[in-house]
Amino acid sequence: MENILRKRRSVRVFFERVIEKKLLEEICLDGLQAPSARNTRPWEIVIIQEKEMLKRISELRAPWKCLQGAAAAIVISAKKDDYYQQNCAAMAENMLISATEKGIGSVWLGLYPHIEESEMLRLLLKCPEGIQPFCVIALGYPEAEDVFYEKAVEKEKIHWEKW
Repeated sequence: MENILRKRRSVRVFFERVIEKKLLEEICLDGLQAPSARNTRPWEIVIIQEKEMLKRISELRAPWKCLQGAAAAIVISAKKDDYYQQNCAAMAENMLISATEKGIGSVWLGLYPHIEESEMLRLLLKCPEGIQPFCVIALGYPEAEDVFYEKAVEKEKIHWEKW
């Protein structure tokens, strides 16, 4: 596990290759194992593979252009409560780690707190009222061969007992 955590990177350029449905499902199941405040598990997942839908979603925010080359995207949404951002963030991180472990590149495309774009995505995906899209994860096989590398550790960022 330690090796996967240290090698996970944001990948924005992908080979044109389909990700098997089974792998996408496994990534989502790993996401569903995330902790949530008071075990509320408020999240919902939409998996998108259709190229036209990926293109439409990519047009909602400029930094999302990488979706046009992605094999799939996962949209994490939730019923809004006091902790939905933290809950969804924990789920997203589980999915990013799971993708890396499977050799699939991923990038977390932030949405929260951009409420206008979030509402546009909610309507595009036909999410029910009260369900708030939180983030999008683009997925695909990385075009670069050496994308999963270990970063230098910044031990000076670790403090003991006080700053």
